[in-house]
Amino acid sequence: MTQRTVRPGARRRGRAVLAVFAGAAALAGCSSNGAEQVKDDAAPRLNQIQFLASHNSYHVRAEQPLFDTMLKFSEDLVRTIEYSHPPLDEQLDLGLRGFELDVFADPEGGRYRERLGPRILNLPTAVGPAELAEPGFKVMHVQDIDFGTTCLTFVACLGVVKTWSDAHPGHLPIFIQVEPKEDTLEVSGLDLVEALPYTPELMEDLTAEVRSVFSERDLLTPDDVRQGAATLAAGLQENGWPTVDSLRGKVVFALGSSGPQRDALMAAFPGTRGGVFFPDSAPGDPFAAFAGLDDPQTPEQRKRIRAALDAGMLVRTRTDADLVEGRSGDSSRASAAFASGAQVVSTDFFRPAPEISGDFVVALPGGGVVRCDPVTAPPGCVAPTEPASRGTK
Repeated sequence: MTQRTVRPGARRRGRAVLAVFAGAAALAGCSSNGAEQVKDDAAPRLNQIQFLASHNSYHVRAEQPLFDTMLKFSEDLVRTIEYSHPPLDEQLDLGLRGFELDVFADPEGGRYRERLGPRILNLPTAVGPAELAEPGFKVMHVQDIDFGTTCLTFVACLGVVKTWSDAHPGHLPIFIQVEPKEDTLEVSGLDLVEALPYTPELMEDLTAEVRSVFSERDLLTPDDVRQGAATLAAGLQENGWPTVDSLRGKVVFALGSSGPQRDALMAAFPGTRGGVFFPDSAPGDPFAAFAGLDDPQTPEQRKRIRAALDAGMLVRTRTDADLVEGRSGDSSRASAAFASGAQVVSTDFFRPAPEISGDFVVALPGGGVVRCDPVTAPPGCVAPTEPASRGTK
């Protein structure tokens, strides 16, 4: 089967092969990024590159009997979760440098080990693996029914990234967006286990799990960007982001919530001091450094993306959602995402999923692991590359 690849400016029509923009076109329209002192520096900073990330990076589709049963209740909803991703290290091998992990708090352990959906169907997965009995944060999409994951715990997921990182010295920075989940899905006739709301204490625990896997030298933290300034936003404006070359081998964490979970994080780490997460924010917030803006096609979000970029912030957006674009072969949202200048461009279709979308694939324009950002890159920007050698950091 001939593989079609989605790139900016390409739109699939019937069975036609997608067009590809020339790499030089990606550098058109560069603008100020809010950090004037690095404006003419050809060595790109973290906010001056663009790279591909995966959405719900851990996700594995529900086993067939459970999937078929869920279809009977809500086909429209269930069709949006009909996808599986490979383990995180395989995604890194494919060139992705961004992940999204959903985490549920389980401070006592065992909260999510017994699974209602499989229990009703008398499936062997009604009781999960022993790791789920231990205290700590668990990784899944929806408790009881959509719990398939390549790594059961937050620490296990991070361990996969750490092992890969140690084996690939000099790799470009890896971005991990963490979504603290506390919703309980309401399904008629089913009593799903209730998720715990996030407290400042749980945010301290979440941060401790990050630090249990990654050392200080492995991380870029808000304190690294603040550098003694009164606020994170002020430090970003005064110092800009570090250069990409200085961040080789490092991991950057963001909190993908601007609601009560962010409030809990800020209560635990006032002003982000001492923390590891860059919280979802907007220009004008004292902790403004990262924004999650998922729909680059709407005028309102395009405006917000540009405002965040002008403030020097990192932005994450999505090329597709709910598998809609993959099923239809519509690449217009992908084109908008890449052209928006958002640095972190997330997709469910970084590789073909023939059972869902034929040969529809979203790829970084020009190839490579990263490219110079089409909006924020400085004049003369040269996209960083990774060494071919392997070893231990």
